[in-house]
Amino acid sequence: IKDGEVEVKSKEKSIRTLKKNDFFGEYSILIDSLRTKTCIAKTKTVLYAIPKRDIFELDENIKDFINDLHIKMIIQNSEIFRKLNMKILNNFKGIFSNK
Repeated sequence: IKDGEVEVKSKEKSIRTLKKNDFFGEYSILIDSLRTKTCIAKTKTVLYAIPKRDIFELDENIKDFINDLHIKMIIQNSEIFRKLNMKILNNFKGIFSNK
């Protein structure tokens, strides 16, 4: 984002607001899938766009950065799933302990 604010939504629920120097769309490129979230400009916004076909033609430093980003995203998602699983397990414990 060169300038402005962009709201990130998932199923109509606001997740966060991105601002200058933030970016989005990387996850879809890394996992080669359709978008996973919806991004909507909240203010007058100027964006930089890098076409998907150009991402992998960039120099080796950028490729290393993309690989590192992918690994960080996997770790972050693993942590989210671990917390979700703990929450589910705790709910089950509560259900069974009441009997």
